[in-house]
Amino acid sequence: MTGGVEAGPDLIGRDAEVAAIRETLAADGTLVVTGEAGVGKTALVRAATDGTERRRFEGGGLATLAWMPYLPLTRATHLDLAGDADWAAGQVERAVGADVLFVDDLQGADAGTVSVVERLVGRIAIVAAIRSDADEGQAVLESLLGAGARRLHLEPLPPETAVALARRAHPDVGAERARRIAAQAGGNPLLIEQLTGADPSPSLRLAVAARLRDVSPADRATLGLLVLADRPMPSDLVD
Repeated sequence: MTGGVEAGPDLIGRDAEVAAIRETLAADGTLVVTGEAGVGKTALVRAATDGTERRRFEGGGLATLAWMPYLPLTRATHLDLAGDADWAAGQVERAVGADVLFVDDLQGADAGTVSVVERLVGRIAIVAAIRSDADEGQAVLESLLGAGARRLHLEPLPPETAVALARRAHPDVGAERARRIAAQAGGNPLLIEQLTGADPSPSLRLAVAARLRDVSPADRATLGLLVLADRPMPSDLVD
């Protein structure tokens, strides 16, 4: 939960997206922010809501804890939630009131949390973030859109903005290296910030390893080939 303060300086190249979130929240609407892992969904929502006078009630889904009913909503409101979704929605509505509910990583939440968020569409201001590269996120997204929510898809940063982020993250990075990092990261802010450092963080290594476990052996072999080549390769040489 946080009070309304001016947005911090860490966000770059997202002015239009910040404006879209604030416009939706001003009308007490529900906006679903989608995008790949590391593209900056959480940072975007926090910056947009911090720049208002409304408090943010924030909780996030965790796939490993999806067996715990209403955990993201409990984290956001500090309420002891139980019972059916209608009752829980009423409790959350009263707790949030005229402020903002933010549920991050909704694709990793339990079914009860998703049902409560669906019921609250149109009743309070809500922002939900969903990973578009997660298979389970598509069904959650469709259910919220069916309930009347709007979608904002967050694209990777364009090249010039990605280079600017790389140089701001590490001012000692030269222009050429910054351009190379921005290209390697594909405009993904998390990867840009990690690649500008001397050594990727353990959390990034774990995240990449987890993603690799989800691809087929043939695809892992292809990725290994590209890593060893350290450059783009003709498609006829890669399966």
